[in-house]
Amino acid sequence: MASSTSSQTAVESESSQAETNIIDNTGRGGRLYVWIDQSLHDNLIPRNDIEEEMLKACTAGDTQTLEILLRIVHGDMIPVSEPDPFLVQRLVATAIEQKQCKVLELLLTTYPFLEIQYERCLLRLAFENPDLDTFRLLHGRSPDIVTMEFEEIHSTSLVEALVNSDPTIPNFYLDNGADVNEPGFLQVTPLCKAIAVGQPLWLIERMISVGARVTRWDVREAIRRQDTNILSLVVNASTDGVNETDMQTAHETGNKAIITRVEQALKDSVNRGKPSVGAAVKAPKKKGTGGRHWWSFECLK
Repeated sequence: MASSTSSQTAVESESSQAETNIIDNTGRGGRLYVWIDQSLHDNLIPRNDIEEEMLKACTAGDTQTLEILLRIVHGDMIPVSEPDPFLVQRLVATAIEQKQCKVLELLLTTYPFLEIQYERCLLRLAFENPDLDTFRLLHGRSPDIVTMEFEEIHSTSLVEALVNSDPTIPNFYLDNGADVNEPGFLQVTPLCKAIAVGQPLWLIERMISVGARVTRWDVREAIRRQDTNILSLVVNASTDGVNETDMQTAHETGNKAIITRVEQALKDSVNRGKPSVGAAVKAPKKKGTGGRHWWSFECLK
């Protein structure tokens, strides 16, 4: 996935004369979410020898050894209804971090009551280590991960998936009912974030095809990204068109191709607001006049 150096999210007032720019301090290529619970990583430190062996098996993808160790810990109680939550979190986190899907599948079978929507630190860890098979397993356990909101950081699961992941992850989210217009941090929409962080053209096309609303902010972010294909796509899909502020943003890039495209879009926007040359402008008839013109009623004044 392509990355860029910095990002701004334009927040525009109704007046075309005034615009407030809110800096997205996360950066285009950086995480939108502020943190992953560091205690999760700290908790991966084994508390005893058997736990250490279990973590090693998770890291190595050794499901045979892990299954033996699980039997030693839980005996005949598998599947486990009331496990040690710290142990489960350690094991699952290691499987996600190491992208060991066979291990993750074994753990989800062993601990059937683990609900991912209540383990948000695990989902954030999956965003940091994106793997489609991992998300398929997590979604199979908790289908609502695609609509989950992270209230503490004012973000949504789809926006999070867009930031640091392979594009196949947000595409998987779209396949499974994620809201393509639900905004995240600083009210940034998924489409605007996808453009800003460098997601590919095909994913942006897919988002628009499933109903993503295209606004002036998306156009402005496409200008900053300096990709003429994406800019043409959002300009054509936007009902807002472009304005002089967009033209100024284009000139700030110094990219001649971008400037030319925005100039043409601006001309098109102006021309759409004008009547065609030579078109006859007819006044509507008033009801009850019998088709007579206004001068027929001068005598009645």
